Amino acid sequence: MPSPEGLRRGGTAALWAGLLVSIACVLGLAWAAPDLLPFALALTAGAGAVAFLLGRPELHLYAVLLGSAAVLQHKPGVQVTEVIYGLYAMFFLATWFARDIAGPRSLLASAETRTLLLFGLYVAALIPVAFVHGGTPHTIVREITSLTMLAFLFPIRDICARSERGVRTLVTIGLVLSLFVVVRNLLMYQAALGDAERLSEIIGGRVVANDHVLAASALASFVFLLHARRAVPLAGTAVVFMLSVGGLLLTMSRGFWLAFIWGLLFIIATVDRQLKARIVLYGALATLPLITIGILFFGSIVSLYFDNLVERLFSVGDSFTKDVSMLGRVYEAEAALGHIAQNPVLGHGAGVPFTFSTILTRTEVTTTFVHNGYVYLWYCFGLVGAALMLTLWGRAIWAGLQTYRARGAPRLLRLAGLASAASLFAFTLSAMTSNPFFHKDYLLGLAYLMGLAYGVRAHQIALAPTDEPS
Repeated sequence: MPSPEGLRRGGTAALWAGLLVSIACVLGLAWAAPDLLPFALALTAGAGAVAFLLGRPELHLYAVLLGSAAVLQHKPGVQVTEVIYGLYAMFFLATWFARDIAGPRSLLASAETRTLLLFGLYVAALIPVAFVHGGTPHTIVREITSLTMLAFLFPIRDICARSERGVRTLVTIGLVLSLFVVVRNLLMYQAALGDAERLSEIIGGRVVANDHVLAASALASFVFLLHARRAVPLAGTAVVFMLSVGGLLLTMSRGFWLAFIWGLLFIIATVDRQLKARIVLYGALATLPLITIGILFFGSIVSLYFDNLVERLFSVGDSFTKDVSMLGRVYEAEAALGHIAQNPVLGHGAGVPFTFSTILTRTEVTTTFVHNGYVYLWYCFGLVGAALMLTLWGRAIWAGLQTYRARGAPRLLRLAGLASAASLFAFTLSAMTSNPFFHKDYLLGLAYLMGLAYGVRAHQIALAPTDEPS
């Protein structure tokens, strides 16, 4: 049997041989068909980048996260970029789990990973049930593929548990993503204003893209802003906070506005009295720059937009009886609840359609989507699956909160714990109108926040197992 050293030398020789053959193929292709040279070079560069990342799984994860906001869009049809991104993400997860299974760590080492594994196994077990209830291969595969984004909880938690540098990098990636979303949404809004032909189109304009990223970023940056001790971090987090809040306002998403306020209340209830006083001060100081930025981007339209914003915010109470879109969601949820009554414990499985009458077109609509995330969980996975997922979510909030309350823990871990807990707490409200369990970007956001909360808690316990929250 070959020795480990012999296997290493043989593997190295094979890799070098493969590299030389690849170079020879590229040169031969360039000689025979010069027009294909750019494609061949891009393919070779891509293969080399993937090979480089295979030896550095953390960089692999960071690349997947950074690409999410740019790639994962709610566009109709199959997008080529989403397919490539999905294959890349699944490839990363496969290599990560293969390494984890072969290594000393175990997927069953913590309660949260066991809970997520149980949820995944339960979803898989319901596939035959979904076919019985009318699910099609297309809808079942589509929704289960989306749910696989929750598996990113494992590597995110692992990196945060092992390295404070990993926590810092993941937090930075989250803030960078939010800045990208803000700039892109501002440009989209400006373009929409340029195409608007009527005043109503201008004041009623909105950009609903990655609103959950903006809400989480606004809460996370506010946590770091409150605890900033030096001028540079104070200014940096203040800019991110103001841009995130401005971008969130542009979405005109009342659900995420209320979720942001819900998360702020969580932060206010958690921090000490001194920091509560800062909340009022920083809130007042942030108003003027937000208005200034609005005037720079949109000029005189700001006053019209502000009037529409206030009207939309104060119409929340009447939306369930007067708002046509909200009434449609109510009818949708009622129809799903009617099906839930037929199988409340086990559920129907992912990708099972149901039909309801919509007030918008006065026709019957067949869909597998429910805007209310809790109703969707119950409809698809029954009380069993809903209990597993909500347990995972609730324990993540508690883990982040416990990390923040552990006064002896490193400051970065504490702030990351509070930021993730506040964001997850906020999304418990927005989940009533914006389903976080259906679209890939929302599910990746959940996995990111839960992985961060669980990871910093595991890191804090490893540093000081006897450190109790104060």
